[in-house]
Amino acid sequence: MLLIGDLLFAGDQVNAYDIATQERVAAQKTNIALSLIGYTRIRRVTPIGRGEPGLHAIVDPEVGLDEIKYELKDGTSILMGLFGWERVNHRRYLQLLWIPIPTGTVKSASAGAASTKLISE
Repeated sequence: MLLIGDLLFAGDQVNAYDIATQERVAAQKTNIALSLIGYTRIRRVTPIGRGEPGLHAIVDPEVGLDEIKYELKDGTSILMGLFGWERVNHRRYLQLLWIPIPTGTVKSASAGAASTKLISE
């Protein structure tokens, strides 16, 4: 019975925390309905360090937690990616036949406030 429920709807959430401050420094949430043929939604907020996203950015002794930039990926797809829409940082995309098509940009008040806000959502 649990297998059928997992095929109909599955979801998980993963968070990473800084040990010293107990602040959340990275997060990912995934929701899937009707397994692979249905609806998939992924939201990932990852710190960026030395040009690459990943948790290695928060252990760099030269960079404080307040100075770290974040990468946001927020996407939804239907029918195994046949159709979908997503946001990667400040760009929005429409996905048709597995090809991402840029559709516009996202305006933010300030870069520093946006990074802090993304993690707290």
